[in-house]
Amino acid sequence: FPQRSGLLTIPPQSIQAMINTSTGRRMIKVQSEPLNLQVTPIPASYTGEAWLPSSKVTVSTSLDKENDAPRVGDTLIWTININAEGALPEQIPTLDFNSTRNYKLYPQSPKFDNQKTANGVTGSQSITVEVVPTEEGTLTLPDINITYWDTEKRAISTASASTKGIQIAPLPSTSSKPNDAAQKQTATEPLPAQTRSVAPISLAKKAVERTAPEEQTALEGQSTQQN
Repeated sequence: FPQRSGLLTIPPQSIQAMINTSTGRRMIKVQSEPLNLQVTPIPASYTGEAWLPSSKVTVSTSLDKENDAPRVGDTLIWTININAEGALPEQIPTLDFNSTRNYKLYPQSPKFDNQKTANGVTGSQSITVEVVPTEEGTLTLPDINITYWDTEKRAISTASASTKGIQIAPLPSTSSKPNDAAQKQTATEPLPAQTRSVAPISLAKKAVERTAPEEQTALEGQSTQQN
Protein backbone atom coordinates (compact mmCIF):
# COMPACT_ATOMS: atom_id res chain seq x y z
CA PHE A 1 0.00 0.00 0.00
CA PRO A 2 1.97 3.03 -1.28
CA GLN A 3 1.98 6.07 0.97
CA ARG A 4 3.01 8.63 -1.65
CA SER A 5 3.04 9.09 -5.41
CA GLY A 6 6.09 8.58 -7.62
CA LEU A 7 8.37 5.69 -8.39
CA LEU A 8 8.08 2.72 -6.06
CA THR A 9 10.69 -0.03 -6.26
CA ILE A 10 9.96 -3.39 -4.73
CA PRO A 11 13.29 -5.09 -3.96
CA PRO A 12 14.11 -8.61 -5.21
CA GLN A 13 12.57 -11.47 -3.29
CA SER A 14 14.70 -14.56 -2.66
CA ILE A 15 14.09 -18.04 -1.36
CA GLN A 16 16.39 -20.92 -0.42
CA ALA A 17 15.44 -24.55 -0.77
CA MET A 18 17.01 -28.00 -0.40
CA ILE A 19 16.59 -30.21 -3.45
CA ASN A 20 17.47 -33.80 -4.27
CA THR A 21 19.74 -34.47 -7.26
CA SER A 22 21.35 -37.53 -8.77
CA THR A 23 24.50 -36.71 -6.87
CA GLY A 24 22.71 -36.03 -3.60
CA ARG A 25 20.98 -33.16 -1.86
CA ARG A 26 22.09 -29.59 -2.31
CA MET A 27 20.96 -26.10 -1.36
CA ILE A 28 19.76 -23.69 -4.05
CA LYS A 29 18.77 -20.03 -3.92
CA VAL A 30 16.27 -18.40 -6.26
CA GLN A 31 15.86 -14.62 -6.55
CA SER A 32 13.37 -12.46 -8.45
CA GLU A 33 14.02 -9.28 -10.36
CA PRO A 34 13.24 -5.92 -8.74
CA LEU A 35 9.84 -4.52 -9.58
CA ASN A 36 9.35 -0.86 -10.41
CA LEU A 37 5.91 0.74 -10.08
CA GLN A 38 4.78 4.24 -10.93
CA VAL A 39 2.31 5.41 -8.28
CA THR A 40 -0.04 8.11 -9.52
CA PRO A 41 -1.18 10.92 -7.20
CA ILE A 42 -4.71 11.33 -5.87
CA PRO A 43 -6.86 12.58 -8.77
CA ALA A 44 -7.82 16.24 -8.57
CA SER A 45 -11.45 15.27 -9.21
CA TYR A 46 -11.60 13.29 -5.97
CA THR A 47 -13.63 15.31 -3.44
CA GLY A 48 -13.84 12.82 -0.58
CA GLU A 49 -12.48 13.78 2.84
CA ALA A 50 -10.54 10.49 3.19
CA TRP A 51 -8.65 8.80 0.35
CA LEU A 52 -10.08 5.31 -0.13
CA PRO A 53 -9.05 3.49 -3.33
CA SER A 54 -11.04 0.28 -3.76
CA SER A 55 -12.44 -1.90 -6.51
CA LYS A 56 -15.74 -2.19 -4.62
CA VAL A 57 -17.22 -0.87 -1.36
CA THR A 58 -20.41 -2.21 0.20
CA VAL A 59 -22.36 -0.90 3.21
CA SER A 60 -25.12 -2.63 5.18
CA THR A 61 -27.05 -1.55 8.29
CA SER A 62 -29.56 -3.04 10.72
CA LEU A 63 -31.52 -1.71 13.70
CA ASP A 64 -32.40 -4.27 16.36
CA LYS A 65 -34.95 -3.78 19.15
CA GLU A 66 -35.28 -5.64 22.43
CA ASN A 67 -39.09 -5.90 22.28
CA ASP A 68 -41.87 -5.61 19.71
CA ALA A 69 -43.06 -2.21 20.94
CA PRO A 70 -40.06 -0.03 21.86
CA ARG A 71 -40.83 3.08 23.89
CA VAL A 72 -39.14 6.38 24.53
CA GLY A 73 -36.00 5.71 26.59
CA ASP A 74 -35.47 2.12 25.39
CA THR A 75 -32.08 1.13 23.93
CA LEU A 76 -31.85 0.01 20.29
CA ILE A 77 -28.76 -1.45 18.60
CA TRP A 78 -27.69 0.05 15.27
CA THR A 79 -25.11 -2.10 13.44
CA ILE A 80 -23.12 -0.80 10.45
CA ASN A 81 -20.89 -3.07 8.33
CA ILE A 82 -18.50 -1.69 5.68
CA ASN A 83 -16.42 -3.82 3.30
CA ALA A 84 -13.74 -2.43 0.95
CA GLU A 85 -12.08 -4.71 -1.59
CA GLY A 86 -8.39 -4.02 -2.10
CA ALA A 87 -8.11 -1.83 1.01
CA LEU A 88 -7.19 -2.18 4.65
CA PRO A 89 -9.88 -1.64 7.32
CA GLU A 90 -7.91 1.32 8.69
CA GLN A 91 -8.34 3.05 5.32
CA ILE A 92 -12.11 3.12 5.67
CA PRO A 93 -13.06 6.66 6.75
CA THR A 94 -14.32 7.27 10.27
CA LEU A 95 -18.03 7.97 10.59
CA ASP A 96 -19.40 10.90 12.60
CA PHE A 97 -22.48 10.35 14.77
CA ASN A 98 -24.51 13.31 16.00
CA SER A 99 -27.48 13.11 18.36
CA THR A 100 -30.70 15.02 17.65
CA ARG A 101 -33.78 16.02 19.61
CA ASN A 102 -35.40 12.73 18.49
CA TYR A 103 -32.64 10.34 19.62
CA LYS A 104 -29.29 10.02 21.40
CA LEU A 105 -26.40 8.10 19.83
CA TYR A 106 -23.68 6.27 21.77
CA PRO A 107 -21.18 4.72 19.28
CA GLN A 108 -18.69 2.08 20.35
CA SER A 109 -15.19 1.60 19.00
CA PRO A 110 -15.19 -0.01 15.51
CA LYS A 111 -13.98 -3.56 14.99
CA PHE A 112 -11.43 -4.19 12.18
CA ASP A 113 -10.98 -7.35 10.15
CA ASN A 114 -8.92 -8.48 7.12
CA GLN A 115 -9.94 -11.18 4.68
CA LYS A 116 -7.15 -12.40 2.39
CA THR A 117 -8.08 -14.19 -0.82
CA ALA A 118 -6.42 -15.04 -4.15
CA ASN A 119 -7.77 -11.75 -5.51
CA GLY A 120 -6.23 -9.67 -2.74
CA VAL A 121 -7.33 -8.32 0.61
CA THR A 122 -10.72 -7.05 1.74
CA GLY A 123 -10.88 -4.72 4.74
CA SER A 124 -13.95 -4.82 6.95
CA GLN A 125 -15.17 -2.45 9.61
CA SER A 126 -18.09 -3.16 11.96
CA ILE A 127 -19.59 -0.39 14.09
CA THR A 128 -22.16 -0.78 16.87
CA VAL A 129 -24.15 2.25 18.01
CA GLU A 130 -26.60 2.36 20.92
CA VAL A 131 -29.67 4.42 20.02
CA VAL A 132 -31.96 5.87 22.71
CA PRO A 133 -35.12 7.49 21.28
CA THR A 134 -36.28 10.64 23.08
CA GLU A 135 -39.46 11.36 21.08
CA GLU A 136 -42.43 9.21 20.14
CA GLY A 137 -43.25 8.55 16.50
CA THR A 138 -41.20 7.13 13.63
CA LEU A 139 -37.48 6.84 14.42
CA THR A 140 -35.49 7.65 11.27
CA LEU A 141 -31.70 7.33 11.33
CA PRO A 142 -29.42 9.04 8.80
CA ASP A 143 -28.12 7.25 5.71
CA ILE A 144 -24.55 5.92 5.70
CA ASN A 145 -22.52 7.19 2.74
CA ILE A 146 -18.93 6.10 1.97
CA THR A 147 -17.09 7.98 -0.78
CA TYR A 148 -14.26 6.09 -2.49
CA TRP A 149 -12.19 5.98 -5.66
CA ASP A 150 -13.26 3.13 -7.92
CA THR A 151 -9.94 1.67 -9.10
CA GLU A 152 -11.61 -0.24 -11.96
CA LYS A 153 -13.71 2.59 -13.36
CA ARG A 154 -11.13 5.19 -12.36
CA ALA A 155 -13.87 7.45 -11.10
CA ILE A 156 -15.28 8.69 -7.80
CA SER A 157 -18.11 6.59 -6.41
CA THR A 158 -20.32 6.40 -3.31
CA ALA A 159 -21.64 3.37 -1.44
CA SER A 160 -24.81 4.05 0.56
CA ALA A 161 -27.17 2.23 2.90
CA SER A 162 -30.45 3.25 4.54
CA THR A 163 -31.86 1.97 7.81
CA LYS A 164 -35.54 1.06 8.05
CA GLY A 165 -37.44 3.26 10.50
CA ILE A 166 -39.05 1.94 13.67
CA GLN A 167 -42.19 3.21 15.37
CA ILE A 168 -41.53 4.46 18.93
CA ALA A 169 -44.33 4.40 21.48
CA PRO A 170 -44.71 7.07 24.19
CA LEU A 171 -43.98 6.47 27.84
CA PRO A 172 -46.80 5.01 29.96
CA SER A 173 -49.24 7.68 31.18
CA THR A 174 -48.43 9.05 34.63
CA SER A 175 -51.48 11.38 34.92
CA SER A 176 -52.55 12.31 38.46
CA LYS A 177 -56.26 12.80 37.60
CA PRO A 178 -57.45 9.74 39.59
CA ASN A 179 -55.70 11.08 42.70
CA ASP A 180 -57.15 14.57 42.12
CA ALA A 181 -60.62 13.11 41.79
CA ALA A 182 -60.17 11.15 45.01
CA GLN A 183 -59.00 14.28 46.82
CA LYS A 184 -61.95 16.26 45.45
CA GLN A 185 -64.38 13.57 46.57
CA THR A 186 -62.82 13.56 50.04
CA ALA A 187 -63.10 17.36 50.31
CA THR A 188 -66.83 17.36 49.40
CA GLU A 189 -67.82 14.52 51.73
CA PRO A 190 -69.62 15.63 55.00
CA LEU A 191 -67.81 15.35 58.28
CA PRO A 192 -68.68 12.28 60.40
CA ALA A 193 -71.39 12.71 63.10
CA GLN A 194 -70.14 13.67 66.54
CA THR A 195 -70.58 11.16 69.35
CA ARG A 196 -71.78 13.79 71.88
CA SER A 197 -73.31 17.23 71.78
CA VAL A 198 -71.03 20.21 71.92
CA ALA A 199 -72.32 23.35 73.65
CA PRO A 200 -71.85 26.60 71.76
CA ILE A 201 -69.04 28.84 72.85
CA SER A 202 -70.13 32.36 73.91
CA LEU A 203 -67.80 35.28 73.39
CA ALA A 204 -69.71 37.59 75.86
CA LYS A 205 -68.05 38.50 79.15
CA LYS A 206 -69.36 36.71 82.21
CA ALA A 207 -71.17 38.78 84.92
CA VAL A 208 -69.12 39.50 88.02
CA GLU A 209 -70.43 37.54 91.02
CA ARG A 210 -71.00 39.54 94.18
CA THR A 211 -69.41 38.60 97.43
CA ALA A 212 -71.35 37.97 100.68
CA PRO A 213 -70.68 41.43 102.33
CA GLU A 214 -71.86 43.24 99.20
CA GLU A 215 -75.12 41.24 99.19
CA GLN A 216 -75.74 42.09 102.89
CA THR A 217 -75.19 45.84 102.31
CA ALA A 218 -77.66 45.75 99.46
CA LEU A 219 -80.31 44.12 101.68
CA GLU A 220 -79.81 46.75 104.47
CA GLY A 221 -80.28 49.51 101.92
CA GLN A 222 -83.58 48.05 100.78
CA SER A 223 -84.77 47.78 104.43
CA THR A 224 -84.01 51.47 105.16
CA GLN A 225 -86.00 52.59 102.11
CA GLN A 226 -89.05 50.64 103.30
CA ASN A 227 -89.02 52.34 106.71
